[in-house]
Amino acid sequence: AASANLAKILTPNNWSALATDLSANHYRITGVELGGTSGAEEINGIVRFGDGSEAQNSMALVAHDLVLDRVYVHGLPTQAVRRCVNLQSATSAIVDSWLSECHSNNGDSQGIVGWNGPGPYLIKNNHIEGGHQAVFFGGADPFITNLSPSDITIIGNHITRPASWVNVWQTKTIIETKNARRMLLEGNVIENVWASAQAGYALLLKSENQSGTAPW
Repeated sequence: AASANLAKILTPNNWSALATDLSANHYRITGVELGGTSGAEEINGIVRFGDGSEAQNSMALVAHDLVLDRVYVHGLPTQAVRRCVNLQSATSAIVDSWLSECHSNNGDSQGIVGWNGPGPYLIKNNHIEGGHQAVFFGGADPFITNLSPSDITIIGNHITRPASWVNVWQTKTIIETKNARRMLLEGNVIENVWASAQAGYALLLKSENQSGTAPW
């Protein structure tokens, strides 16, 4: 990133460096470094596409046609980052990018997470690090009736976490779903799973009505 002289968008606090409004659409973010300043002790999500809250309660409000392309999204080694990319949108892609230092001991942390967007999603040719999960769909009930994140393509990625995180940052699984439909995992390198906050499964795929509000 330094040698490429990337433009930087850095948050100084808990708020995202980059976030979309409701119904935002057709943005492609290319060649940008996204993260937090050293003064940001904890970041809830560096990038937020869509909205995971009850404000996004209908399909008409979902942001869509969004792409992260050749971006560097990262926390700092000592920084608590709950999510590097919060993916609550429709028709979105993360390609050819580097997501790292996505970790926290103050609640579950992910490289990529989504629960309130319909997809489809393309996650292709990225380096993805995540503490509790590197890639996670579900974990909270959606606020849009009958929604499940769907048509998720995860191909050609390096999905990992550094061994230096052992006894420093909590980990659980590395790829997990609780609410997802039609997901393809193909041609990925998936590594570095150990017992920490959980037993440490590489893959945990299940269907769960997380909070009792999504019986579908």
